[in-house]
Amino acid sequence: MSLLQLIFIAVTFLLALVASWGLLMPFFRSEEPLLAGDSEVQLLDLVQRRERLLQALEDLEHEHSLGKVSAEAYEQTKAELTRETAECLAAFDRMGEERADELPSRP
Repeated sequence: MSLLQLIFIAVTFLLALVASWGLLMPFFRSEEPLLAGDSEVQLLDLVQRRERLLQALEDLEHEHSLGKVSAEAYEQTKAELTRETAECLAAFDRMGEERADELPSRP
């Protein structure tokens, strides 16, 4: 066999290997979904809601310290934001419990 034939065979083998790799890789990937499922979307929504609520509380504190918000409005708004934040955190807890139920138990 000539050197040129060996190079041709080696290149052909490498191309076949690369093509096979691309075809077989999906079978070796983890079973994580490529698209977010309902629980992932809900978790993302909760994270975003929590961030908005915490930012609103921080902004309220700042506005009150500058005297832009009356004491009455401050207390009322703070109570509402605190209640909503507690609801959001409770939803996090429920979601965590649901995910814990999905995990396999240890032997």
